[in-house]
Amino acid sequence: MPTELDAVQTAMTMENKTYDFYVSRSKEAAYNAEKDFYEAVASQEKEHHRVLLDYYEFSESGGLVRPEGTPLPGRRLDFRKLVTGGEK
Repeated sequence: MPTELDAVQTAMTMENKTYDFYVSRSKEAAYNAEKDFYEAVASQEKEHHRVLLDYYEFSESGGLVRPEGTPLPGRRLDFRKLVTGGEK
């Protein structure tokens, strides 16, 4: 069964593909406004990927840790709640 981090990896792959798509469309744009639009959307896709990568690396590392390697107290972020808006 796929894990939460598998889903995040899939999402990062999708963000990269859509980024590449919008960059290629911007290069083929006939009008400056069209080019600007595609570049703006590509920039958003890049930011989405960065956010997902930060979350992936944070989750994979076990969350926040002290310099000596012990976890900090507190709740871990539940990605399912973020996606569904509630308990599952």
